[in-house]
Amino acid sequence: NVKETGIGKWTEAQLMRGIREGIRPDGSLIGPPMPIHMYRGISDDDARALVAYLLAQPPVKNAVPKSIYHIKLPRSYGPSIKK
Repeated sequence: NVKETGIGKWTEAQLMRGIREGIRPDGSLIGPPMPIHMYRGISDDDARALVAYLLAQPPVKNAVPKSIYHIKLPRSYGPSIKK
């Protein structure tokens, strides 16, 4: 979901942070499946390539509900960020 109802308004830096750290622009956690620990150390070039691919996808417009997780997240996700 890339355009106005998804990540389409995120900057390149925000998308790269989302991929690497699993954090949205508002500071909340994306939650599973992000972040994948293997993505934390990817190069800037590889992260930019992922962002370019995502933004090249056709737009999808739909309602995106707030994420709610009914499972305990692993410690590696860090402390909860509640806004």
